[in-house]
Amino acid sequence: MTHPTTDANNNVRKKYVKEKDVKENGKPKLRSKDPEGRYTPRIADPGQLEEIWDMVFNSVVLMMLDGLDQWNLEYPTKEMIKQDLDSGNLWALASNEKLTGMVVLNENADPEYDPIEWLMPEARYLCVHKLLIKPALRGNGFGALLLHFAIDHAIENGYDSVRLDGNSTIPWLLKMYRDAGFQHVGDVHFPMNKVPFKVFELVLKR
Repeated sequence: MTHPTTDANNNVRKKYVKEKDVKENGKPKLRSKDPEGRYTPRIADPGQLEEIWDMVFNSVVLMMLDGLDQWNLEYPTKEMIKQDLDSGNLWALASNEKLTGMVVLNENADPEYDPIEWLMPEARYLCVHKLLIKPALRGNGFGALLLHFAIDHAIENGYDSVRLDGNSTIPWLLKMYRDAGFQHVGDVHFPMNKVPFKVFELVLKR
């Protein structure tokens, strides 16, 4: 059965996923602009906690049922999501006025990042956390849109680089990072996971 937002989702894919250039005329290129504002991520309101947590919890359950060593009942918790909302670091993406996904953007690097040899060790960096798309809407380019939004946000706020990590057993996720221009800089192990996570950095300034 075709999802009612298929046509709109295909437009998202055409608009954002095929664009891979990080710079244009020597300057970073913004890639998540939507003139009509249909898919523009916005800072989520704390009042959206229950709606966002419902999306997160359902995603966690599916990950566990699929045997995916990603999120679990220990991470992320509802309290963590509440903290992200209260701090103003959680951005929500809506499609047809319905919650589609989210991403957390801040300068809080996981301690596991400490041994990594970064491309720009002294950089002012932005970290990307908890990038999530509703399971029913995956594969339509929304994840790439949020990732490109994070890059644009970093550019517009004067950051030197963007840092993130991804599960080493999810090839499509790692490909999305590489397609966006990120470079693999090392691997880390998180206490709650059995598999290593690959760490990436995107340099915005030289």
